[in-house]
Amino acid sequence: WITHVEALVDEFEGPDPASPAYDVTHHMDIFFCERGVTTTRQYSVSDPFTCSHDAFMASGLPLNMDEARKQQLEPLIPIVHPSCIMGPTYDRGAGDLVCPTNAAYKIGPSTATANEFILQNHYLVPKGYLDRYEPVWDTSGFKLTLERVQKEEMSEEMSASSSPLRTNGPRQHSDYGNSMVEDEDERERKPLGSLGINDYGLFYPQGEKRFSHAYDIGGKDFSGSFQGDLEMFGEIQPVMVHLHAHSLTKSIWVEHLRGGRKIGEYGRIDAYEALTQHQSYFLLPEEDRQRPILPGDSVRVNCVMDTSKAEHAILYGVSHDTEMCAALILYTNHDPSSHRNYNKGNLVATCTELDICLNPPETTSKK
Repeated sequence: WITHVEALVDEFEGPDPASPAYDVTHHMDIFFCERGVTTTRQYSVSDPFTCSHDAFMASGLPLNMDEARKQQLEPLIPIVHPSCIMGPTYDRGAGDLVCPTNAAYKIGPSTATANEFILQNHYLVPKGYLDRYEPVWDTSGFKLTLERVQKEEMSEEMSASSSPLRTNGPRQHSDYGNSMVEDEDERERKPLGSLGINDYGLFYPQGEKRFSHAYDIGGKDFSGSFQGDLEMFGEIQPVMVHLHAHSLTKSIWVEHLRGGRKIGEYGRIDAYEALTQHQSYFLLPEEDRQRPILPGDSVRVNCVMDTSKAEHAILYGVSHDTEMCAALILYTNHDPSSHRNYNKGNLVATCTELDICLNPPETTSKK
């Protein structure tokens, strides 16, 4: 089990005494991979294109793309094998990811997609870096705390009931980061599954003090992402969430929909601040940890942002002057041995402004 994920981020001195220390690590991702990613001839994990384009991941088309276009484009998507899924992540400002005492990431030979691992670092240097700063050598990475899977757990965990996460005992933190349940007694752990939810087609107009954006993720492509878990348990149970956006975003939350009607939420930060502890994974309130996602359910991600001082319209991106409106959900009722989960990866995405996704931003006709 991976029970604790700590980011070890290098800091460097500023270009002059008046400048604060800084880091160059914008975010880091650990990918759980099938056996053979380091030796396959299909791609090279050390190749810059492979790394920057996540070419080691299976992927699908945006969920909101029309069926005719999907049928046209799907044959062009390469079949990736061996492939990887996204595991623990770090975004600048986040605290440690501490799993609850009876749930954790399961890794090793008994799993379908956690036999080998890739560490991916995304760098974002301060503006004006080439003119004012000296080059640096970054060695940032993760410290992972591991716990051995006991033989009795290995034989019993898949036959355990699909009851949601237990929460006896006080939380270590009442806010963000290091969110966990205190260990009061020995309990078997449940494997954690992970789902990333994103919208690559953002378009935030310039000059709006309070601009709202929302998108839905649902349907058969959504539930198909965790088909093996639905076959085993009939439902999945969100327990932790990481809500991710950049500096223009002021509020972010995830709604749980059933039959098109809101029945609850899976995480909310009303006064969101980027590059702070708001980037951390946090334990959901108990009532949300008792409300599972059933086949046919959907989620709606909401973001409110302030573009009143932006110099141009804001698009999706991972660099300066871009935005994201995304969520990473950790859930129980997960069968890590199933090959019927994550066949198109565990990042489920839509593209609100489809023309932006299909055309490079600099050539899009969107004004």
